[in-house]
Amino acid sequence: GSARTAAEIEQTRRERQVREQAEKSALALLETARPELEAASRALYDARQSNESLVKHLDTARRFVEEAVVRAPQLAPAHYLLGRLQEIAGQEIGAEANTRKAIEIDPDFSPARYQLGRLLLARAGKLQLNADPRQRDAQKPAIERLAGEASREIERALRGGHGFEDPLHRAIAQGLLARAGGDDAQARQIVANGLQKFPTSEGREEFHWLQGLLSTGDEQLRCFTRALEIRPKWPMVRLARAGARIAEGDLEGAIADCTEILRLHPGHAQALLNRGIALSRQGRLEEALQDFDAAAASAPGDGMTFYNRGVARFSAKDLDGALADFEAALRANPSFAPALNNRGSVRLRKGDVDGAVADFDAALALDPKFADARTNRGSARRRKGDHDGALADFTEALALDPRSAEARFNRALVLLRRNDWDAVLEDLDHAVDLRPTWSAPLVARAQVRKVRGDDRGAREDARRALDLGVDAEDRAVLQKILKSDE
Repeated sequence: GSARTAAEIEQTRRERQVREQAEKSALALLETARPELEAASRALYDARQSNESLVKHLDTARRFVEEAVVRAPQLAPAHYLLGRLQEIAGQEIGAEANTRKAIEIDPDFSPARYQLGRLLLARAGKLQLNADPRQRDAQKPAIERLAGEASREIERALRGGHGFEDPLHRAIAQGLLARAGGDDAQARQIVANGLQKFPTSEGREEFHWLQGLLSTGDEQLRCFTRALEIRPKWPMVRLARAGARIAEGDLEGAIADCTEILRLHPGHAQALLNRGIALSRQGRLEEALQDFDAAAASAPGDGMTFYNRGVARFSAKDLDGALADFEAALRANPSFAPALNNRGSVRLRKGDVDGAVADFDAALALDPKFADARTNRGSARRRKGDHDGALADFTEALALDPRSAEARFNRALVLLRRNDWDAVLEDLDHAVDLRPTWSAPLVARAQVRKVRGDDRGAREDARRALDLGVDAEDRAVLQKILKSDE
């Protein structure tokens, strides 16, 4: 028995010695990586440094750190540094995973908890920057979950542990904690104090980033821009600015920001998604679909990628592709009212009127004030011959959104059946004014004016509609109006 015990003790001693030697060699690798990491960090602040130079430093540092992880898988600083490198490169998913691993190994390693809190708040911020209010609303549960976890991590980093003594980082952490907890006034005060206390310090740009998260509109854009003036190569904030630019209608600026991120990190799913959204809104559907396809390949299963690709496919008249994407988006989030509304629109276009009505009903059950879904249900009801139901939907849609040209035009078509000519013309006039480049209301108004004896007005509408472009059936009607007055 004593011999066996002695052998076990010796085996334990040898295993500890091997482990200590592995950790020693891993720490040496981390020290070897440090100059490259510092060079990469400096390159972030130097606009003159090329992306290629930054990538070279990151790749060299990453090789050393990854080898350190292989040699000593239970060394928390190795996973933490790998996460830092990935964050610099814009690889937030990998950064979060490695930071979580560092915390799992050493729960008291405060820098990792702070880094995780920042990453989680950045994710929440991206969801809040969505340009579509209904998409933002659908993300509220995820935003609240991310903010709650971020708050816990940052609070733990500040409360105790080791390795988190830098006063600037602690001030930023306190501001982020206030933001995560919903105390925006306190967060703004911390930002103001921090910028006053650290006016030239490296890292002060994080106060501007936080100030951007606390702001909206032009002020938000100014804050993100100021942060990027200090640290030009900051994918997280450049992506935030791209989202803000989309929200403000600066599509070219958003495309430029996303393209800059993709030069550094070609497979960045969120940059591809945002650029695709901006391209789609410019009508550049082929380019947008290429970006959405690449985003889906980089982040399989992302519901918002499916949804936005579905919107682009619907605009490109790829009804089967759009239907598949909206169904995939609904598998990811069954309560996403815009996806239900858009799937209903596809079904209506494909002739499945009952399926369309079911989708619009479901969307309105989730969001009774969804004007577009109410307009679409009105169109489906009109197709079914339920003109009273259609009229009620269009009227309610206009109460929710008086600037809806679609609701005005469609209500005019229902009122036409009642021979309420004044009301028909009033709605068509509004539809034309609201969307001057949409030919359908002009086609309808030309016919109504002709019937009512306003030949001159009918001819004017016919010419405008033909200039905008119409299908063969409408062209024949308009040409008949023009010829009848020759």
